[in-house]
Amino acid sequence: MEEIKQTDNTATEEIPTTEPEVKAEEYGKFKSGEELLKAYNELEREFTKRSQRLKELERVVPNGKPAPFKERVEKFFEENVDARPFAKEMALFLEENPAYIEDKSGLDVALGRVLLKKSPQKLASDEKFLNEHIYSNSAVKEKIIEDFLKGLSENNPPAVIRGGQSLVSPPSKPRTIEEAGWQLMKLEK
Repeated sequence: MEEIKQTDNTATEEIPTTEPEVKAEEYGKFKSGEELLKAYNELEREFTKRSQRLKELERVVPNGKPAPFKERVEKFFEENVDARPFAKEMALFLEENPAYIEDKSGLDVALGRVLLKKSPQKLASDEKFLNEHIYSNSAVKEKIIEDFLKGLSENNPPAVIRGGQSLVSPPSKPRTIEEAGWQLMKLEK
């Protein structure tokens, strides 16, 4: 029997052991292969982080059906209408502390933590908070007006009157020439 030998032209070519030289244009906006590899690793790390977050969210809302947590959130805000302005901050807290999502009192804890961060001094200087919760509250307005009027009725006029002038007595007009002379003399003193 004869042996048939096949020759493969590509097998005889020498495979380079080092990376071939690549022009700078071939890396795009990256200066070197190391920078490209570093950027790829960063991208892969971010993709992994987002995938894990998506998996966590899928666990909370399986198969597109409302999760018990979503129902608890809706019920919580129905029962605690005053907590609605803090919903974003509560969501951030729960995102940073996912263990509270499964906890039945997790929403209460989140609201408590958010409110602890808001000191009365900060709230008193927060114009948005004042407009939404203080100035729009009729009971607060009535109390402020009541206290103001009570102070006036006790012969304690307010220390500062803004936005106008107050007259102590009406201006007097002279009735005779003698009165005009006396007034002129008072003005000259």
